[in-house]
Amino acid sequence: MHFKIEPVVRYNYRQSVLNLGCKKKEGIELKSNKKYFRVTAKCGHVKKNQYIPITFAISAKNGEEAAKIARWIPRVKHHDKFAIVECVEIDYDNFIKIKKKNDKNSYLKCSSKQDQKRLLPNIEEYIEQEPIQETNKNRDYERIYYLLKKQKQAEQWAARLIKLGREEYSHQMSQI
Repeated sequence: MHFKIEPVVRYNYRQSVLNLGCKKKEGIELKSNKKYFRVTAKCGHVKKNQYIPITFAISAKNGEEAAKIARWIPRVKHHDKFAIVECVEIDYDNFIKIKKKNDKNSYLKCSSKQDQKRLLPNIEEYIEQEPIQETNKNRDYERIYYLLKKQKQAEQWAARLIKLGREEYSHQMSQI
């Protein structure tokens, strides 16, 4: 018995970006509904609360699809809620310029933190600080205070019911 083994097809970013959606057939140029976008994303592997903004050239049907594609490009902070800084539609000439610029960018060629240190000794110049998001600490303290107060009241009710030992209060004990 002979089994035919088919190759595994994987998503290839470079191939999807190079596929510009234009085909020539018998001298006639057929254009698809793909548009070109400049997507700036926060790239990681630098330090906590810091990032390197990198602009990618993406071809997609709309801006939302372009942002989704950019989010899963290697070295982008995939799980950051605000990983995509901006998404702007551009023309084909700017698309090609950004592609050429990214092909020369040594940060995008790194495959590990060690490569990054070796290829980019002056990486601090590109790093930007993440804006500090202020949390409402008073709200957190109020919630903790409320929970402690509720727990203390429950303990007091339990102590009263045990002290009384009466059947008429047993339904209140089950609610605690």
